[in-house]
Amino acid sequence: MGSQTKEIVTLQLGHYSNFVGCHWWNLQEASFIYDAKEKHKKEIDNDVLFREGANLLGEITYTPRLISVDLKGSLNTLKKEGVLYTLPGEEENINWQNDITLHKSEQFVKNEFLRDLEKEEAYYHEPESIDEDDEDKEMKVEGPAEKSQVFGPKSLYNLDDDIKVWSDFLKIHLHPKTLNIVENFTHESEFSPFDVYNYGLSVYKDRGFHNQLEDRIHVFVEECDHLQGFQIMSDVHNGFGGITGSLLEEICDQYERPIFTIGAMPTVYGDTTAVQDNCRMINTMLSYISMVEQSSIMLPLSCAMNQWRKPSNYLQSPNLQYNANLSYHTSAVLAACLDTATLPLRSDTNCLDLYDLSHVLAFSGRKVANLQATFPFSLSPGEGLIDKLLRLGDNPLWYSLTPCSGSATGDVASQSVVLRGITNIKTSMTQNLPTSLKNCKSADEVLQIYLQDLYPATNSMVNAYNTACKTSKPYPHIFHPNLKTDGLIHDNFPRPINQGVDSVPVLTSLQSNSSTADMLSSLRDEVKRINIHKFAHIFLETHIDLDEYNEVIEKLENLITNYSSSEVM
Repeated sequence: MGSQTKEIVTLQLGHYSNFVGCHWWNLQEASFIYDAKEKHKKEIDNDVLFREGANLLGEITYTPRLISVDLKGSLNTLKKEGVLYTLPGEEENINWQNDITLHKSEQFVKNEFLRDLEKEEAYYHEPESIDEDDEDKEMKVEGPAEKSQVFGPKSLYNLDDDIKVWSDFLKIHLHPKTLNIVENFTHESEFSPFDVYNYGLSVYKDRGFHNQLEDRIHVFVEECDHLQGFQIMSDVHNGFGGITGSLLEEICDQYERPIFTIGAMPTVYGDTTAVQDNCRMINTMLSYISMVEQSSIMLPLSCAMNQWRKPSNYLQSPNLQYNANLSYHTSAVLAACLDTATLPLRSDTNCLDLYDLSHVLAFSGRKVANLQATFPFSLSPGEGLIDKLLRLGDNPLWYSLTPCSGSATGDVASQSVVLRGITNIKTSMTQNLPTSLKNCKSADEVLQIYLQDLYPATNSMVNAYNTACKTSKPYPHIFHPNLKTDGLIHDNFPRPINQGVDSVPVLTSLQSNSSTADMLSSLRDEVKRINIHKFAHIFLETHIDLDEYNEVIEKLENLITNYSSSEVM
């Protein structure tokens, strides 16, 4: 009897969260197995996140079970309604009955990746429409071949200067009910920025916006046979935190399902004033508290280690070279690690669901999780997993992607650990090898024994997968030249400059640990430095009064106390 798919409905709110989400969905699509001969290698149940449908021509479609919210002007060339459910020439055949005034909007030019993607899709549907002499087309493969072999965009793109918004590198198609636009605010507006938590509360109170969002959630939920729960990723530093807080409250009232909420934060905020920094701190506190109250698990996520004011300390990894100023880069790191950490929720064997995960990580009111990761988790030539772990010595096994939170060891109460992309566990060591490791036959056995020694008082749940994280086009080129295309370390020569990395091993740990108290305490200290009366015209006169504001600070204090308690289980 096959496993029963437990569907997840995903929501993304905010421009940076959609950056992370765009990479996330590209990574999901990269994991699809189309070759029937390779089906036996399948480890991921893609139906957990994706839905099957049909367009107006009767063609089968496969789109994310996703609702995305962003501001006006944030999509560039992406159509709000998508292209899957419109007939060819439908837009050109509109019959206007009366006099009209034509308003032309700004024309956005597609980057090289999107142009090649468009040509590839045109070839799949109309092969004769592709010019054989097109200089952008790769050389044809002689002899019998699949269409993907005959024509396909090149694998290496340098898009760092071309990516302006998240849709500039979106590889998949979206359902027409996925995109929701906040029309009252414009993306990157200098005159009316969407930079206050309370603005989000006001947007959600708009009947038209609220009803549309509610209707679209119902559409995706009602399609599910066995709804597992909700995965919600939201910006916390701006008005989207307010939308998410209201939305979470409504989802909790209507659906008795676990909610995994991710509070995503950019690594760099650019040149900001002290007033803007203070406003961001207040937004973050209000977002955190509302998310913790309404979620089963809440995960703060950022590549910035000291997040609150002027981030200056960023995630460092010896095999990673990324630009902290580019959302295209930092969101790629977060998406790959989040994708890996949540693999058990999409496992083809359904080894874990959101309900189980919340019981592992959240107890006694401790709903705030911490994400630790090693990305990439690369092995040297001839090295096996046992060698890698034993040679770490006193070096940390992973680093934190939760801001203002160090790499905890002995204070971890519970954790869900995922290793992917490592199949070689053999070791060349013959001396001083623990007896318990000599008899290990799989990567998860090795890791379980290693973690028992490193975290003797911790409940560690371990899952290992053979499938590496697929980092091919349009994933940014953020890996050190010493990595080969499979993400392993080169023995002699650096990778050619015109060659990308197609996949990498990754190690992650979703944890409940006491370092969360340090993170929350640092946020509290920053907020208490702020004279809230200077922001009365923004916060205290719209939806939140002074008593409510002080109550939020008190809730933050209680949360800190809970994590500071000596009792961990």
